[in-house]
Amino acid sequence: MFTAPDIENRFADPIFTAPDIENRFADPIFIAPDIENCFADSLKIYGLHCRPSHQECPVELLKNNNYRGKCFMNGSLFKFILSSVLLAFICTILYGGIRTTEKVIAVQASVSDDEPSSLGSTKVITVSSASATSVLHGNDAEYNNAPEMAVDGDVITSWQEGSEGQGSGESITLNFEKSEVKVIACYLGNWQDDWSYYANCRPKTMTLQIGNQSFDVEFTDAQIPHYIILSDKVEAESLTFTVNEIYAGEEYDDCCISELTVYAG
Repeated sequence: MFTAPDIENRFADPIFTAPDIENRFADPIFIAPDIENCFADSLKIYGLHCRPSHQECPVELLKNNNYRGKCFMNGSLFKFILSSVLLAFICTILYGGIRTTEKVIAVQASVSDDEPSSLGSTKVITVSSASATSVLHGNDAEYNNAPEMAVDGDVITSWQEGSEGQGSGESITLNFEKSEVKVIACYLGNWQDDWSYYANCRPKTMTLQIGNQSFDVEFTDAQIPHYIILSDKVEAESLTFTVNEIYAGEEYDDCCISELTVYAG
């Protein structure tokens, strides 16, 4: 912004141009050969220089229409335009940020040991394939511990991870047609019999990743189905459970999941 404190500004029109002035720009210096010397000091403050054609600039000259157009911008007008641009820029940023925040919808996940009353209005989703980060391959060919065993509809079979340790960090992924998931029933541990249940490790806490949502869920140590209930339907075509903490097995370090049943709301 610049002003000419020594000159009385008297302009009839709020906006004026200088069509008769040849504008020459040389680097940051604006050269206006016909602008009076009275603006030189003020313009120099802001890195602009005038090459005067007169040694004096009496106020009367500004009253002359011939000189009125030779001022390329009034100080007050310049301040107004700059302020308007800055205000519009700030409003755009703030408004955009508010709209982005409003798009975030929080979905909650709760775990119940009781069958939810809404389960009757849901539909079982058919799992097309399953995969896991590891599988226990034992010497007994009678037992298949593949991840598909956790979605075969039989709680006697189970996926058993085969990593070193007790299963923390291992995961199982289920794939299905795009659906609106509302409930997931989890049969955790080895349900072959009561002894097998306590002999093997069972998940205590897991992270569920479904669609663009992620939930940390915790389960009680009981040989019962645990129901993960989502507060709103989540559209997805796959989900992944990652084991975080476990209930330790009395005989084995393998962590097991007998069955996972996914319901569409």
